[in-house]
Amino acid sequence: FKLAESEEPAVLMPESGAEEVPIPTTFVLKRCENASRYKVEIATDPEFTDIVHTLETTSSVVTTDALLYDTQYYARVTTKEYLGDGRTGETVSFRTEKQQAPDKPLNNVKLENDIDAVLVQWDPVDKNAANILRKAEGEQDFTLIAENITENGYLDSQVEAGKTYTYVVIPVNDAGEGPAGEELSVTVKEPEVLFTDNFDDGTISDLWTDAEGNQVNTNADDAVVEDG
Repeated sequence: FKLAESEEPAVLMPESGAEEVPIPTTFVLKRCENASRYKVEIATDPEFTDIVHTLETTSSVVTTDALLYDTQYYARVTTKEYLGDGRTGETVSFRTEKQQAPDKPLNNVKLENDIDAVLVQWDPVDKNAANILRKAEGEQDFTLIAENITENGYLDSQVEAGKTYTYVVIPVNDAGEGPAGEELSVTVKEPEVLFTDNFDDGTISDLWTDAEGNQVNTNADDAVVEDG
């Protein structure tokens, strides 16, 4: 049994010198008969002293969403052989595309209501951040309350119980803002009253009234234990 001669691997796409390479970025590799795996190294310098991303794959096609927009990169591929040492191909250079302003709203925007806060959540689209606008009931204009939020949610604690608020989430990136999503409204919950006491004659009573109007004796010394 004799293995085929080791071949020199190569990055076929992106082609060296390519401009406006899309993000996510797909790498097409030369298929080498003796290779069990391929390792693609991506750096910001031709000497590969600053390797920013590494991909390992058994396929000759691999895609990554880890690269930045409008950035010069250098890539090379190294094989891992079934037997013997792997080989490294020539370096290719390319530049990724410039980022465009978002062209669609963020996905699945929703509001979660609590007693003292409103949680605004959404699904990310591409590599966009979010600006959050809000207006209270009776107000005509929206106010920007948070900008360039890179997480998938924002907790708005500057709200009042019992008031209704309307929110709009707008995708944004370095190139500008995108289209606003639909307006969503929520009424902040009122605190639930568990017990009340009118403190008659300036003293604290052992009898409290719960939310359903029932009187409850909170003095443990008055408790009656029935045997049986």
